[in-house]
Amino acid sequence: MACQQSGGLITILGIPGYVVRITGEHDTGQVFSGTGFFVSTKGHVATCRHVVTLDGLPPRRMRVHVHSYSDPWEYLILDSSEDDDLAILEGVVPPTNETEVAQLHNNWSRDVRTGQELIIYGHSSADNYPTGQQYPSTISSFSEKDGRVGVIGEINAGDSGGPVIDGEKSVIGIVNAKDRTRDGQARFIPVSLLINLLIKNDISFGPPRQAVLTDNASADRVYNPFTSRKGIREPDAFFNREHEQLTIRDFLHARENCQIVGPRRIGKTSLLLQVERVIFRWEKNASLAYVDLHDARSYQLSGWLDHVSRKFSWSRPATNLAEFARRVEEMISESLFPVLCLDEFDELSKRRDEFGRDFYTNLRSCGNMGMTIITASQKQLNHLTDPDDPTSPFYNTFPTVRLGAFSDATVTDFLSVSRGAASAFTPDQQRAIKAFAKGLPLALQVACFHVFEANANGGSLADALQKAEEDLKGYLHRKWH
Repeated sequence: MACQQSGGLITILGIPGYVVRITGEHDTGQVFSGTGFFVSTKGHVATCRHVVTLDGLPPRRMRVHVHSYSDPWEYLILDSSEDDDLAILEGVVPPTNETEVAQLHNNWSRDVRTGQELIIYGHSSADNYPTGQQYPSTISSFSEKDGRVGVIGEINAGDSGGPVIDGEKSVIGIVNAKDRTRDGQARFIPVSLLINLLIKNDISFGPPRQAVLTDNASADRVYNPFTSRKGIREPDAFFNREHEQLTIRDFLHARENCQIVGPRRIGKTSLLLQVERVIFRWEKNASLAYVDLHDARSYQLSGWLDHVSRKFSWSRPATNLAEFARRVEEMISESLFPVLCLDEFDELSKRRDEFGRDFYTNLRSCGNMGMTIITASQKQLNHLTDPDDPTSPFYNTFPTVRLGAFSDATVTDFLSVSRGAASAFTPDQQRAIKAFAKGLPLALQVACFHVFEANANGGSLADALQKAEEDLKGYLHRKWH
């Protein structure tokens, strides 16, 4: 996911960017629609429990529709409270950049009173107003019975889960229900109950995090945010590849293998590292071992077995293939889900004396037992393993997830994202960077790095792109452009 952020509130025609629409369907086929809002920079969404559940059961599928993004984001219920009618939603694929968030009032009862004017945002008229609507309202009463707050305002079905905002633009509550007996009357849930649920789940809430300068940094100079050249290990630096992540998630859920295939420097390692970060949100019982086959410990079979054993946290390393298979079988018998990620798989094809037919046959057998294997390579596995193997070949259980250049829309998103105190690129700079990079993630990162430096030091756009071209020669075999 790509998300825009800023130091202040993003608004679309007056609607804050943290307000979202939630849609989905249940196993019964019944569809639902409601409102929610971002409560953390990691994309967590707050809403009412009754919006997203049916008879207490979670939906079959749920999507969150975010301003300025044509495709909705897939979400799951992280936690909920039946008594308080609250739910916290979490992205199936975590957002790659910080989301705009609502500011929650941590002492709402101190500052509210009967007759106070409020603003409510909701999606009850989503077919006509897809960005949501703003409804003025007024506090009418306080209920000691269940802690709800009464308001006078035009609240309707579809507005449930929406934020209730005070004059200081802080959330003091969550729209709960329209009064069934009196028109123009509704109730909201105090934000303090939502804060309790967020604390229970260790979710940090509040305004977007600002860039922090070091003690020695100049007040007008911040870190260049485009320095990554290796596999991306920082969650906030990983960008896009949502479709590929969802595809891999589907294969994992079905306990199927898959192969990530793409040219050099296209982001295969970064995608595998992202899977390592998020797999436990997809599969609670997963146990993942990520192995970089460039690592000298994996040059011989004995070293590979020891290395993978340590990655799986086995008490004793496996010393042969049969023992490796037994350990995998033990994990599965204990209801664990072993996932083996083999990065730079091309390396194994160069060491066929060490990794021969027995090695691949054993891996295939472990896959049949219930272990999932994900490989990353420049070439497809049928070009890297023995094509003359008379048995069922290793590679025919690996559907391909092909990794290519970013789409034009993705590059636009990447260039449009505000990165804390980093200055935004001008439209002319964005067009020039896009033309230079041609969707290649590495070229995009390098070009942004040098244009950022030019902006900080008074350099020209032309000089920046010339430096970017020289820089790329050190990363690629072929001539850039």
